[in-house]
Amino acid sequence: MTANAPLAVDIASLGRVLPEAPTEADGLTYHLHHLIATDISPLEISTDLEENTQRCAELFVRKLFSLPREASDDGIFVYLPPLPKIDTLRFPRTLKLPSSRPLTRWEAFAKAKGIEKRKRSRLVWSEEVKDWVPRWGPRGLKAIQRQAQGVLEEKGAVTLHSRTAKTKDASAGAAAGGKKRKRVASADAAAAAAAAGVVEDPFKKEKQQRELQKAKQKLREVRNAAEAQAGRGAARAVLKGGSGSARLPPGVPLLSSTQKKHRNKSKEELKELLHR
Repeated sequence: MTANAPLAVDIASLGRVLPEAPTEADGLTYHLHHLIATDISPLEISTDLEENTQRCAELFVRKLFSLPREASDDGIFVYLPPLPKIDTLRFPRTLKLPSSRPLTRWEAFAKAKGIEKRKRSRLVWSEEVKDWVPRWGPRGLKAIQRQAQGVLEEKGAVTLHSRTAKTKDASAGAAAGGKKRKRVASADAAAAAAAAGVVEDPFKKEKQQRELQKAKQKLREVRNAAEAQAGRGAARAVLKGGSGSARLPPGVPLLSSTQKKHRNKSKEELKELLHR
């Protein structure tokens, strides 16, 4: 270990807390970027540990105050030196270094188009209660709108009148094909269910639609993450099972030509192939 030269310190700026500056090498190794000073000199049994610790602390504070500093209303701040290219101290971290994640599809599009994210206000005006309400949450705008809407119109509902009209139209053009007969049969089933009092709950149906939208949004997020991680071609190959398998993420199995040629076979045909 190379000995450091004596330090030239402005004692007046430090006050009278510390003694005079040392006139010989202090024997410490400084890592000011980590705010650490190490002393590897051997300790004798008769050495006073408290005195030696105080000496090392004073030398470290002197070295710290020899750095460029700036005085402000909050106190005196020093500028720590940057981390050297070859750091002799392997200082452990509690958490790993944050890795730079790839841009998502929307982030890449917004960056290319120059779109900046604007923070939306937390409160919005509600015409139902004539007041400002939260944008999200259980007492948010959408929850208030759903609560205020007591009647939901069932789109595509089949009534007895519409059933009679559809039956007449279907009987007039029955020779056109089997598709109209299927539509009449479905209309008959819906009309019979309505006449029997079996009506689908529109509120439950709307809730299922909202859950479906959430699931679709989750699928889009997974797709965007896959595209950002492995490239657009690899994500398209994963979702569609097409070409581009050379860029698939590690761990994704590849379909061989033998597996692909039995894709459209029925269950009985596959059983027969397995018994061969």
